[in-house]
Amino acid sequence: ECNSRNLIENFGWNAWMIDGSAINVLDAEKFYTNQIEEGTVIVHNSWVTKENIEESIKNLDVPVNIDILSIDIDGNDFWVWECIKSISPKVVIIEYNASFGPERSVTVPYDPEFDRFKKHKSGFYHGASLKALEKLGKQKGYSLICCDSNGVNAIFLKQDLINNTLLIEQEVKHAYFSIKKRMLKMSAKDQFDLIKKLPLTDV
Repeated sequence: ECNSRNLIENFGWNAWMIDGSAINVLDAEKFYTNQIEEGTVIVHNSWVTKENIEESIKNLDVPVNIDILSIDIDGNDFWVWECIKSISPKVVIIEYNASFGPERSVTVPYDPEFDRFKKHKSGFYHGASLKALEKLGKQKGYSLICCDSNGVNAIFLKQDLINNTLLIEQEVKHAYFSIKKRMLKMSAKDQFDLIKKLPLTDV
């Protein structure tokens, strides 16, 4: 499910990967053995928090002007992106929680030990709404360009790069997709009804 795999395998991109699961890291090390030996891929085991993300970036010697930053941690995505200041990616790909709908500007409260299945058995309670991420993106100098049709990832581009492309900034109501897997089981309203009594932070 790595959204950078094609770039690494077929285009020879460098990559710095951080994952909180030791098992996932071992799998990645096996999968990218050749690239790791060549020094083009670095895999690091760390539970990502807003307190340690900047230190991890520094320790991994991630270049300041990287092309893509991908954030998918099923919980504190909003808070971690907010804290990343030492690098300036051209593109940010970040998971949004479509179960929060297109109109709410909310995120789960910060919890460094966040585990979405411990918070709610459905796994629907995590991350931030697309509207919340759009607001944060604008504060950090990024424009929402699109979301994937599975209703999982939002893609942001640095605002000063848009003029050099054919891309245009999108409104949330046009970019938003409901998450396909969950829609097979229940409506977006029913998804939110399951978790609406849990705490949310308006942003």
